[in-house]
Amino acid sequence: MEQQASNIDYYKADNKGLCPDNWCVKVGAPATLSSRIDMGKLCSAVNNSTCDINAFLSQDCGNYLCGYIYYSSLLIDPTRTAFIHVPMLNEPFSAAQMAAGMETVCSAVNKSNCDVDAVVSLDPGRYLCDYIYYTSLHINPFCTAFIHVPPLNQPYTARQLAVAIRIAILAMLRMVPD
Repeated sequence: MEQQASNIDYYKADNKGLCPDNWCVKVGAPATLSSRIDMGKLCSAVNNSTCDINAFLSQDCGNYLCGYIYYSSLLIDPTRTAFIHVPMLNEPFSAAQMAAGMETVCSAVNKSNCDVDAVVSLDPGRYLCDYIYYTSLHINPFCTAFIHVPPLNQPYTARQLAVAIRIAILAMLRMVPD
């Protein structure tokens, strides 16, 4: 469980060969930021549970995508941001063990006094959608909508999706005062 993220040393190029300007997340921002959520307590909750997972506190989430996303999130709101590295499936924990561990973390967060509602998504591809939606809500909760659209033809055609999205947008626009 990651307690902090670094602003510097992002020199490893991404898949498009790009690095952040000056190799940092945000020029002029602090070198490190820490979550105000007590990650040590969350580790203890997991380690004292029956999920049979050994959680530990880390001060270095890395200087690639994980660190970049965590630092960017901490810049927005360190009181509502946590980052947990999860190992590859069956290396060494099973899906059931990891799900139990994450449910334990969510339960501990929801019982704490921080202003966070924690949930576990069973869809591993949703993390980016959730992050974008959360970030948008933080910027302006009154002008944010997020429509999660399934892949084409699974089960809806492009035409069906277009009609459904149009109906959803029109319904949202009717809710906006003049």
